[in-house]
Amino acid sequence: MRTPRPAGLDTGLYVHLPFCTRRCVYCDFAVVTGREGQVDAYGDALVGELTAQAVATEGARLDTIYIGGGTPSKTPTLVSRVLGVVRDRFAVAPDAEVTVEANPDSLDDAVLDRFVDAGVNRLSLGVQTFDDARLRRLGRLHDAATARAAVARANARVARVSLDLIYGIPGTAPDAWARDIAAALDLGVEHVSAYCLTVEPGTPLAEAIARGKAPPADEDVEAAHLDVACDAFAAAGFERYEISNWARPGARSRHNIVYWHNGDCLGAGLGAAGYWRGERWKNETDFARYLRADGAGLHPAAASTERLAPLAALGETIFVGLRMADGVDLAAASRRHGVDAEAAFGSEIDDHVATGLLDRDGCRIALTDRGMRFANRVLESFVVVED
Repeated sequence: MRTPRPAGLDTGLYVHLPFCTRRCVYCDFAVVTGREGQVDAYGDALVGELTAQAVATEGARLDTIYIGGGTPSKTPTLVSRVLGVVRDRFAVAPDAEVTVEANPDSLDDAVLDRFVDAGVNRLSLGVQTFDDARLRRLGRLHDAATARAAVARANARVARVSLDLIYGIPGTAPDAWARDIAAALDLGVEHVSAYCLTVEPGTPLAEAIARGKAPPADEDVEAAHLDVACDAFAAAGFERYEISNWARPGARSRHNIVYWHNGDCLGAGLGAAGYWRGERWKNETDFARYLRADGAGLHPAAASTERLAPLAALGETIFVGLRMADGVDLAAASRRHGVDAEAAFGSEIDDHVATGLLDRDGCRIALTDRGMRFANRVLESFVVVED
């Protein structure tokens, strides 16, 4: 018997297109370079996976679709193909949010034409910074002028535009980071995802730091940059609706909210993760193995699958939900998972309220401003390790 879908939760689909011209120094995503000759073969594998998922979910109704990467704007024909297959295999809501990631260096008018014709209504642009020197340090292919032109071009053609920015880059003064934010606001975007630079093991950045060729992360710089972001976005009328995301009223990312509500979200493509009716999976991250995957059902290309026990699932719902400024309704989470949140996590919640990291209003808990800064300290309290 299938677990019923919680009332009020949208269903999303994430599709991963891994093709890049080159890997950025900080990137540990499932991406490939130099595989342009295998785009069609990858598309065939994706179609097979999406078709199997549509059958297994009885053509689930999709409220959000997100095509990420990689650099989807590098393969616009594949984006069009994927969206055509999705609309053919699934029930897609008339007002579905359809987002595609793009890089400024590969977003020209022809690519935008393909996206708009395919029904894309939201773009997420990987700008990262408007400073040319920092762009070179990050291994980005575009410069600031190209970024500004791409944002202007996108704003003229697509209903909604979001920018990705990176803060906490060592050696970057707070006023230099403030100029990045000002540049984004001047371009009239309605949504900004601002992520702290993370040094992931095995990346070129981590290796450069280990060899003394690049400065290490600096927590003081990161904290100062976060203060700048909070002040600048608030002054511009943006709400910080999630730890790393700011938006004008009404412009929140619907797809990401599916994740933060721990809702059903199918995942297809290299390294993609999916969640459906309590079952989750993570796809193969090896490109050749993904192309050879010939399984059937919900997760035909999965490298791993799991189904969380009710207590662990409750903890995860609280964990991801607390990333949002709105917080978590403990009563609703308890009903959803059949476990009493108060009995399971009451002492941890009381401790965090006492130390000023959580606010509590009846059944709803939410991170305070201080809690947002030390979110990991709070969130780890709700991780349940299963035997």
